[in-house]
Order: sequence, then structure tokens, then C-alpha cells
Amino acid sequence: MVYQYSDPKLWSDWSFSERFPDWKELRRYYEHVDSKWNISSDIEFNTAMTGASFNEDTHLWNIDLSPGKQVQARWMISATGFAAKQYVPEIEGLESFKGVAIHTSQWPQTGLDLSDKRVAVIGTGASGVRTIQEHAPVVKHMTVYQRTPNLALPMRQTKLNKHNEALRKQNGTYASIFGELRQLSTGYEFGILDKNAAETDSEERRQTFESLWASGGHRF
Repeated sequence: MVYQYSDPKLWSDWSFSERFPDWKELRRYYEHVDSKWNISSDIEFNTAMTGASFNEDTHLWNIDLSPGKQVQARWMISATGFAAKQYVPEIEGLESFKGVAIHTSQWPQTGLDLSDKRVAVIGTGASGVRTIQEHAPVVKHMTVYQRTPNLALPMRQTKLNKHNEALRKQNGTYASIFGELRQLSTGYEFGILDKNAAETDSEERRQTFESLWASGGHRF
């Protein structure tokens, strides 16, 4: 629940069904946010920025948009993310491959029916791990090409009780948690351990690690 916006207007009448919601529920949440904040009225969809320059005389940005449109703005924020540029390795024969080849950043909105298919996944980054665990149970055969093993921790996925979540909102727990998050460097509902692992004996370390492992998520 700490992933959601802290505005009470949003969480007061919204409850996630799982500790880690799937993409369908996240989309419903974004639609809920838009119904409250009316964000989409200020968004121009299916539009790409092709260039931008700052005018020193007017102190405005001249922003070029496709197709052939230009707008001016006092501020421009490039929020493309550090991993927005997709990378497709040079694989011999890829251009003549007859099957379906899709980069995870271009995954079709309607999804893919991979049941009874022979599937290969290249890479085990965040999207690779998600793709593998989501589709491995339904495909006929899956091959994973991995250069470097990645760190994967248990999520400890669980269903959330709507009644219990409602009580947590009414008794101030939600408001208290969001207040505490602003004081923590991690942005999660936990901070940093106040003891170095080297300062403890092997048994204390083991108990600490087992406790964090059992908690799941990012806590470890």
C-alpha cells in the first residue's frame, strides 16, 4: 500500500486486493486516480517529442512534437527514466526469424497467448524475471539465456482483507504510515538496520536474515 499516492482523497475509497497488485489492478488504480485528479485532461496521448530548444529572449522552451506541431512552455521536465532506451542485441538470423520476437518494453497491450508455445527469453533483468515466472507455467517449453545471475528475493505475495484495510484507514494507520515515510530515507515502511553485520555473531546474523527473508518484498 505504500506504493500508492498519499493523498487521502485517493486512498480513502480505494483498496488493493493484493500486497503486490498485478498490472490489471494497477491500471484500475490509475483510472481511479484520474477520476479524482483529472490528469488526462492535461495529457496529449500518441504524441512524441522530436526536439526542444530554449529561447533566451522569451525564457521559454520551444518544443517540437509529432506530427509537425510546436508548443511553448516555461518549464520542461524530461521524465523518460534511466532505462527508457531499449536494447536489442545483434543476433544472427533475427531479421529472418519467422516467429514472434518482442522486446518487453514493446509488449502488446492485448497480451500474448503463449500457451503450448516454445519460448526463449533473453536476459534476466527485472522484466526478464517477471516474464519468466509469469509464462513458464503455461508454455510448452521455455529456454532462458542468461549472462549474469540476478538477485531475486521472495515477494511473499498475499491477499489483502478489504475490511481490515478499511479499519486501518479509519483508525489513522494509513495517515500515520504515510507521515512516517516522509521521514525515512528509503521511502518504504522500514529504515536501515542500525548495526553492521560484522558487529554481530553468526547466530544473530542468521536470525536477522531469516526474519527479513520471511518478511519478503524489499525489506531484505
